[in-house]
Amino acid sequence: MSDQLASNALRYEVLGPLRVWLEGAELVLGPAQQRRVLAVLLLHANKSVSREQLIDAVWGTAVPARAVNLLQRNVSALRRLLEPHRAPREPSEILTWTDAGYLLTVSNGQLDLLAFERAAEQARAARAAGDLPEAAKALHGALRLWRGRLCEGLAGPLLDTERYRLEEQRLGVVEQRIEMDLALGVDVDLVGELRRLIAAHPLHERLHGLLMRALHRSGRQAEALQVYQEARRLLNEELGVEPGVELRRTQEQILAADAVL
Repeated sequence: MSDQLASNALRYEVLGPLRVWLEGAELVLGPAQQRRVLAVLLLHANKSVSREQLIDAVWGTAVPARAVNLLQRNVSALRRLLEPHRAPREPSEILTWTDAGYLLTVSNGQLDLLAFERAAEQARAARAAGDLPEAAKALHGALRLWRGRLCEGLAGPLLDTERYRLEEQRLGVVEQRIEMDLALGVDVDLVGELRRLIAAHPLHERLHGLLMRALHRSGRQAEALQVYQEARRLLNEELGVEPGVELRRTQEQILAADAVL
């Protein structure tokens, strides 16, 4: 569990396999269908989700005949799981029903996804204020929260869509973190990390540009320019386009031995 998450009685983790902790002990979350319902509610933390939205997010086009009953059964089981000391007829304080649907209330520090998004926003604010060390610290902290892909091992229409979106968001944070490390002269193997990232995301121009800068900073100008040629070939072959403005500018700066780099 991350030290970025506050020491609340309940803690949720979705950045990797879905996990829930209650007073320091990990809960057994039950069958896959119940875990999918919880995952969808956590992705809508502090927002009401209608029955129709939940059913669509959990089952998609394969809606069972008794979907509403199944959903209510799963919600009841989740309430018992998350509030084991609640009396049977006592209303839930965590997973409630509102006029707009089901509402899972999550406070600050309870959910790793919210902590990740908050740290990324703190990094943006610090960078805008010119505080690069603080921005780098926030970005490193945000990325430490990831243990794997979103709700790894669970499938569902909403989960599959959100998984792709969050992977792109995470990659953007990785790129920002590397940019901050380069700006601060952090002594880590950025070249190796960037080569691995490019192997996984070969059409991300920003990664190629960062690799060029990292190689240039290491005194490897010829390799940096070779990266540009390789990126240009890939973009041309795969997308039929030339490199964008940023990548071309990086190449020009390296050719001119620009002190900005």
